[in-house]
Amino acid sequence: MDDYVCIAELSAELGLNRDATRECLRTHGIKVRKLFLHGRDDCGTHAVTRADAERIRNLYQANSASRKPSSPRGYFYVVQLVPDLEPRRIKIGFAHDVAARVEQLQTAAPTAVITRSWPCKSAWTAAAMDCVTASGCNSINNDVFDCDDLAACVARGESFFAILPPPHPTGSPSLHTHDTVTAGWQGNGSKRN
Repeated sequence: MDDYVCIAELSAELGLNRDATRECLRTHGIKVRKLFLHGRDDCGTHAVTRADAERIRNLYQANSASRKPSSPRGYFYVVQLVPDLEPRRIKIGFAHDVAARVEQLQTAAPTAVITRSWPCKSAWTAAAMDCVTASGCNSINNDVFDCDDLAACVARGESFFAILPPPHPTGSPSLHTHDTVTAGWQGNGSKRN
């Protein structure tokens, strides 16, 4: 194990969550290995070579130095991942730029569309997720859900954000409104008649 660095350790060192660390590794073509330690009865540990870990540290430090600190303000979004095949499947989360986030999602789900977004502070994200998915939603992954009633999820989001103060100072981005939660949504920007 001395030749390898666990993903969990590298994530903690860089101040990233494991998913962000894995994405960084994937982006730079670094292979993650699953190691099984002798004498342990676990499912294995994901790790990279020490050389690859050092490469990521250097890349991350170089990128961090050139990046402006990110704002704790952005948007909470509800995105339908595959509205034409599975209109009940949504991804929810926080992003500084919702349109850019949807473009990222469209690499894996080309028909993904924004259903609704609200101005939000990053600190509100967990509470907003809990509120939007409070009933009738089954978790598929951390932030992907199958929801019995998409309109009800959006309505819970509306109620949640209505009681919070505006997160953006005057002159900042305005509320994104996306009216796609209708019975006739096709997923390609048009509505059925």
